[in-house]
Amino acid sequence: MDTQLNHLKIYQEGAFFNAYNYNALILSYIFRYKPYFKNHNIKVGFPVDSIDMVCKHLEALEISYIIIKNISTIKRDYSAENNQYQKYINLVNERLKKFNMTYDEYYEKLKLISQKQNNTSNSFKESSSTNDIKINLCIVEIGDRCKLLFDEDNEPIEITIKQAVPIYSPTWLGNHDQNSRRTTKVEYKSDADHSKGEISSISPLAKAIIGKTKNSKFFYIVDKQKIWGTIIDICKTKKDWNIQSYFVCLDSIWVFPNNS
Repeated sequence: MDTQLNHLKIYQEGAFFNAYNYNALILSYIFRYKPYFKNHNIKVGFPVDSIDMVCKHLEALEISYIIIKNISTIKRDYSAENNQYQKYINLVNERLKKFNMTYDEYYEKLKLISQKQNNTSNSFKESSSTNDIKINLCIVEIGDRCKLLFDEDNEPIEITIKQAVPIYSPTWLGNHDQNSRRTTKVEYKSDADHSKGEISSISPLAKAIIGKTKNSKFFYIVDKQKIWGTIIDICKTKKDWNIQSYFVCLDSIWVFPNNS
């Protein structure tokens, strides 16, 4: 198994594929899956019908991976020639460092939230006495409609965040000779209608507010200028809210709301 140490491991468990700990955070970094804590592990999961999309994207990024079923049976084993697995571990650590946290500290935060969930499953607000971090479970997610007030405006506006879907197309690096290699080009498409106040989930504004709570300040950059605003209200979609979705990956950043 030594050759597999630098492979991202994904496990098929029932109707889902799951990854754990650093592997989970790498997937969260790339795909914006929401990590949570379960059975002493940081975890992310996705449905079985998404596996081909995930694998194609990992291959395009040159990340070696292994798909495992029933704990030990290897279903798929991809080894990239220029494996970027360690690079993405470093990127995860860099993102955590922006919050002055190590991996172990982030692990403990998720563990604390999981314990709070078990103790107060019907509560929509929890507070952590460890670092005085207030946890407001009503956060902005893809599909939500939000009322925003920009600092330079007098009237709030309403926007809806529409999911951007990755579109994969094969391409080649090189001149189609023996030195060229096939890869995958990824583009994101969204049906957001700006006339209806809809924005793409990968737009700068969406990235600025996803994961934040009501009354949070936010900013995004346009033409090298910071645009500041406040989230006045959040209208949730019909999907059920789950505290396990509290930590969201926002443009590869895990957000820790600290507003009141």
